[in-house]
Amino acid sequence: YMVVDKQSNVFADRNVAQAWETFNITLNRNGTITLLSHLGTYLSADEGALVLANRSNATFREQFTLVHFAAQGERLSNDPNISKLWGMKSYEGFDIDAPEAWKIW
Repeated sequence: YMVVDKQSNVFADRNVAQAWETFNITLNRNGTITLLSHLGTYLSADEGALVLANRSNATFREQFTLVHFAAQGERLSNDPNISKLWGMKSYEGFDIDAPEAWKIW
């Protein structure tokens, strides 16, 4: 699990996430997501790939593309173009429930 400490450093070194270590995820209109930490700061990445949670406002540096996300009872295809296939999985509910069907097979 990925967590943020009080100095805004981001670590991916947990086997279990405590409640204070979670992020609020917002789906943006352009299909990206932003991650708000328990500190009230946004996760960001700079050109050098440094990831911190030190931004008070969400701009383009705080927007991430969700590549793979499967909920409990779902399975994602290994198709590298899955994100371009409209209607397979929508977080707004307008889809054909493909991850749920792939889990069955």
